[in-house]
Amino acid sequence: MIANGCDINHVTQKGRGALFWATECRHPKVIQVLVEAGCSIDSVDQRERKTALSFASELGHTEIMEMMINETLEKEKKREEEVRKRR
Repeated sequence: MIANGCDINHVTQKGRGALFWATECRHPKVIQVLVEAGCSIDSVDQRERKTALSFASELGHTEIMEMMINETLEKEKKREEEVRKRR
């Protein structure tokens, strides 16, 4: 589906995107594919106003929490490197 151009950040009528559903169903491999394809880790559930990370925390999905934290740290590291290059 991703290869065919589907919107990986699309939100369902219940206010959640694919990242939230993969988190709830505890599918780390699906989450990794979504993140690598550019799915926003920072997106917020439109009903409960939670991020996927906070949702994973509530559900006790520590493997997914670690994955999301590491991905966030990597993104921040890349941003910092880009800022340094511009100076």
